[in-house]
Amino acid sequence: MSDRSIRASSPAWLAAIAAVVAIAWLLPGLGDHGYWSDAELPALDRVRAALGAALSDLEHHPWLPELLRTRSYAVLEGEAGLRLPHALAAVGLVAMATGLTRARGASVGLSLLAGAFALAFPALAVSGRAALGNPIGELVLSGSVLAGLAALHGRSRLAVGGWAVASLVLLILSVTSTGLAIGGALPLAVLAAAASLEPERRAPRIAAALWLACAIAVALSVRLSLEQGDGYIPLLGAAKDLALVDKPETRRFAASLEDLGYSLYPWAPLVIVGGLLGRRSRVGALWIAVALTVVSGWSLVYGGPQPLPVTVPAALCAVAAVEWMLDPGTDRRARRAVLVMLVLSMLVIRKDAERTPARVTVPLYDFEGEHTFPADELRAPEHLGRIGGLALLALLLTAGLAPAGGPPRRLDRWLARLPAGPRAHAPAGLLAAAALLGAHRYAHELVPGVCDQLSPRRILDHHRRLVEAGELPPQLGNHRVRDEGLALYGPGDVVAIGSRRELSTYLAEDEARAAIIRDRDLPGLFQDHRQNGWPLFLLDDHHHHLRLIANRLPAGEVDLDPIPSVVFDEPPALAHQTRLRFEGYVEIIGWEVTDPIVRGREVELQLSIRVLRPLPGGTKIYARLLKGRSSRLNGEPHELTGGIYPPNLWREGDYILHRFTFQAPLLEIQPGEHELIIGLRRGEKENFEISIPEDKTGEFGVLVRDKKRNFARIGHVQVW
Repeated sequence: MSDRSIRASSPAWLAAIAAVVAIAWLLPGLGDHGYWSDAELPALDRVRAALGAALSDLEHHPWLPELLRTRSYAVLEGEAGLRLPHALAAVGLVAMATGLTRARGASVGLSLLAGAFALAFPALAVSGRAALGNPIGELVLSGSVLAGLAALHGRSRLAVGGWAVASLVLLILSVTSTGLAIGGALPLAVLAAAASLEPERRAPRIAAALWLACAIAVALSVRLSLEQGDGYIPLLGAAKDLALVDKPETRRFAASLEDLGYSLYPWAPLVIVGGLLGRRSRVGALWIAVALTVVSGWSLVYGGPQPLPVTVPAALCAVAAVEWMLDPGTDRRARRAVLVMLVLSMLVIRKDAERTPARVTVPLYDFEGEHTFPADELRAPEHLGRIGGLALLALLLTAGLAPAGGPPRRLDRWLARLPAGPRAHAPAGLLAAAALLGAHRYAHELVPGVCDQLSPRRILDHHRRLVEAGELPPQLGNHRVRDEGLALYGPGDVVAIGSRRELSTYLAEDEARAAIIRDRDLPGLFQDHRQNGWPLFLLDDHHHHLRLIANRLPAGEVDLDPIPSVVFDEPPALAHQTRLRFEGYVEIIGWEVTDPIVRGREVELQLSIRVLRPLPGGTKIYARLLKGRSSRLNGEPHELTGGIYPPNLWREGDYILHRFTFQAPLLEIQPGEHELIIGLRRGEKENFEISIPEDKTGEFGVLVRDKKRNFARIGHVQVW
């Protein structure tokens, strides 16, 4: 091999290649999406205060990340200036993962695969595209560990001394970035554990010194924490979560293990297998175990989810698992057993991601509930499902291309006809492609989408363009919106409007008026608009819970208000008539369902409802498809009109078109004719009683199905 080839395959060169790819993934469009109000504006306020802005009541934060964000913002300003240090730190972590994997003896392809894995981990993708988490602290922490490992394996005193000094300097920077416990005790514990595994004669003395330093760091951290009140201690790098101190049961010790799985989606099972079975991943497995222990204990006092500094070791373990699978010496039965476990685990976490997309899309932020996350707007379950499915497909193809670990199979004889080079590099290439596609989806769709949906920038930019075009006045009404981004992106003339009556009066004026409101205030405002006849238009809904409305429809704009599509003065025509009344509240007079229903595809249900009087708030509807007791679709109740127009605002004489879309299971149901069963839920333990038909049977084939008269069949649907 030539000197040029050796240099090109060295850890430094491969790390540089991985860094270039990471830059291409993370830096383009870094400032195109607005600040996430709740997550990024606190960091922006601290930066502005450091640059001289008169701001108070700011949260404290470790020194080094604040310094880098402040210097970057001072030069670039805007969203890109605040996020650039995070993006560059993420690039550094990708490069470290690649270089470490190569340095520990992996092939060029597998080393580059480690960088792809690191780039694909959601925790790194989020922290690299938004000012969340602490990738700067993780970078210097990981650098301290890697420099310490290099010192342990140094061949000369000069090399050992140089790497040891570098590790110490990075350790100090790590403490200034993440605090003494995570930034000091954690890397010392990892290095001590690694030194304990070394066979060299001097290793036990080095391990003992490192364990002693780690114990001192832990003891000092515990003492400072015990003496800490409700203030901030710079050496700890955090203030206590007082709500968690009062109710410690709200954060479980094992919660960090769950956070780890979400942070490494969908590759977490591969990381675990590599940590247990990999031949080069002992340090990576120890690193992850120590990080989990330290961060779990830390999060019990200082809250969570806490960023886990495991990007580099997780990538190393994932590659170790792939290397184990591709090793011809691996027993075929063991490989099959592990593959089955991996497939089942990845299917489970994929299903979990689709069920709770907020936890996986942004594992570094604790949403108050899934309803506060813009899952539908982002199509997050669909994106996460595709990321998980692509990873699973790549893993299965990799297993199929793995060399035989026993007597040759028919597939092995067929694969033997392929050129040796492409077959050898195909597994790493397939997994890298799946990882990079997932990373791109995170970096350019999910993370920017979350920021846009939780930042008022797009709505307020839209208002500014309409003002500049002369379509709307500069003044903007603000009805109960408490978003700090309004002061950053909004116009100078903002008038506060306290009550809905004041807002109705404001918009009923003859001159053009515009206002920003919460989405939950739109239905009540629409009701007032219907009663009093003043014009109302929804101009922009590009926010999860904020809306831009006006009493004029500017030229070229479209009214985006969804409520007129569900409430009518005349009954909407549907395919089937029926008559089913629930007490004196509503009467279902028509229905229509996708027919035939095909398993694995979407199903749309429509119901035409005549309103007799408003329903209580929170009423939900059952629309089940049943075939005896052996097959059921859509068993749970759901919101009427999908929450677009709450039932407590319905008026006598209204006609409501209720639409609901759900996915027909692929395997859990049987083909054949199913009954459409309707019921209304009043509360958790109570349903509305059917008043018409008065007997068990009624018009249009309606059949009351239970003794309590809560459910009735209104028709049949074919399922294929």
